[in-house]
Amino acid sequence: MGELADKIVGAIKDKEVYALPNERPDIETEVSHTFEIHTLCPVTKNPQEGSTLTITYVPKATVLDVIGLDAYLKRYRGGFEEDGEVVVREMEHLVQRVAEDCARWIGVEVETVAECVLQPKQTQRIVCRVKP
Repeated sequence: MGELADKIVGAIKDKEVYALPNERPDIETEVSHTFEIHTLCPVTKNPQEGSTLTITYVPKATVLDVIGLDAYLKRYRGGFEEDGEVVVREMEHLVQRVAEDCARWIGVEVETVAECVLQPKQTQRIVCRVKP
């Protein structure tokens, strides 16, 4: 791994995500990251495949680091705490926690939207907005 990747992996182990400098904070830019959500509940196996979480914000001085953000979100798996994974079984909690963490890391309002496929034959949409 390269030096930056090594730093990011080390930061993830310390439960941090790096924010990178925004090279053009003078230009208003909206940034959205969309990730697949993995199963959180070991009983119902919800959310199902095809569920996504989108993180949207208008950066000022910093932007979220894509590598660190991906590693951070992969910690949320299956409702078990093991090897740094985070115990979260409710979708609402996941959406709220990710919004809070991201807003804290980059110092701007963050919106998170989960589009979930659930059993039995349901969909769920959760929207959360958090200011730092």
